[in-house]
Amino acid sequence: MTKSLEVSPSRVIERDDSSVRTLEAVALRFPDGSVEIISIWKLMAMPDVVRSNLRVRLAAMLGRAEEAYEARCVKCGGRVHISYAKKRGVSRPLFAHSEKSGARGCAWRDGAGVGVEELRRHQYDGQQESIEHRFWCEALATMARRDPRCGEAQVDSYWRGPNGEARRYPDVFARFEGLGAFVFEVQRSATWLKETAARVGDYAAAGVRLIYVVPRFDPTAPVPGYVDDIATLHRGCVFSLDDAALDLARERGVVALTAHVRNLDKSFAPPRVVTLDELTWPDGGVPFLEDRETPQLLARFEERRATWISFYERRAGDAAAMWTDIAPDGRALLDAFRASQRIEAGAGPADAALIDAAGVLLSVFAAAKGGQKILVTRYANIKALLNHCVTVRAHVGRCAALLELMLARSPLRGELTGSVGRHIARAKADPRWTQAGADDVEARLFDYLVPEVFDASLRALLIARDALPAWTAQGVDTPERACAHAREGGGDA
Repeated sequence: MTKSLEVSPSRVIERDDSSVRTLEAVALRFPDGSVEIISIWKLMAMPDVVRSNLRVRLAAMLGRAEEAYEARCVKCGGRVHISYAKKRGVSRPLFAHSEKSGARGCAWRDGAGVGVEELRRHQYDGQQESIEHRFWCEALATMARRDPRCGEAQVDSYWRGPNGEARRYPDVFARFEGLGAFVFEVQRSATWLKETAARVGDYAAAGVRLIYVVPRFDPTAPVPGYVDDIATLHRGCVFSLDDAALDLARERGVVALTAHVRNLDKSFAPPRVVTLDELTWPDGGVPFLEDRETPQLLARFEERRATWISFYERRAGDAAAMWTDIAPDGRALLDAFRASQRIEAGAGPADAALIDAAGVLLSVFAAAKGGQKILVTRYANIKALLNHCVTVRAHVGRCAALLELMLARSPLRGELTGSVGRHIARAKADPRWTQAGADDVEARLFDYLVPEVFDASLRALLIARDALPAWTAQGVDTPERACAHAREGGGDA
């Protein structure tokens, strides 16, 4: 494939053996109906756990009629998924058209891809499964049969969903009194992510609990992509079969698995042998032992904000009026932000304006968490701060819609029905400035400081993992819904 950058929005990413053309931006539709444009740069800058969650969820929707969660090519409208390509031995994410996405006429389509059946034909030299794979399945079924609660345990038996649409041959199907039905899928080699994710939906719809098992998993070796996908489904957990699990299963007469729990930095905690009774079973999801990634991710954001808030507290006297000198420590904060977002130095508003707008945002954040920390101006409360800044300070007025969203997704949403809501509406309509858009530096700074509110991909991960912080309200995602909620007695500030 030759390099070609003559038509936007696409670019070429180098791969060791060839060049892979990736879409530079896609339209991502979320379950609440909102649509966000995700650039390739934003995809690459996402924390691994957020990107992996997005990749798995998009794959789960492929081939389904629902359009609740999907990515579309902005050029041709065809469905898009997240793939990976290697550059100098480093795996990098990219957007690619999905098979049968209707994108044949798209100038940016990167080939037709490999179908599931073709992948299966090559996987085991033309056989449906390997001999070793069969042995691992039999070992799991034997474990299940030793449990006195087990009513049945079958290997590679035909399974049909209650509505008759889903039909599968699970590696191991078992039913336990008091625990319910289980499917164990033994995964020893790369498989189609669409297939991996589709199993989750099929079994969850039938109330069957699915566990992916990776025999002889080595957490010290490079983790293959298909194992990374499986770990994402299990909230960062990889379940394996090894000698320790087999020994405990024989000793106690239960199904035992060795759990490897992943940290945010991709390292794994020391392995632990567990039984089915020790796992957490989220509704409609796959089991996990412990979610370490999400708390560590949220802690990272808190640490980032703490550094900024400390800056404002040290410079409290300078924050009374407009900033004139942000000092080296303020510039260092902005330099770190720009570097993380690949923003050129000097792009966007002046540094003092960005520091001031960020101070207003973090003051709202502190109030949303139940505190009263006004970081800029000498106003006594958040209402007075917002009413003044969004209508008087142009750089804050440009962020009126962003601040409105911050309020809507927090316990402060009731403020939108009063004077704060009126001042924000006035600022949004003010002809002296335009509202900051998603690609503007102000919006990216707000996303950087409070991603739990402004980063739709992160919110999707937190909602899926039941980890959305209490100070940001799930289900009240727009200013309009927030106002209606408050008027109906849903709570005021």
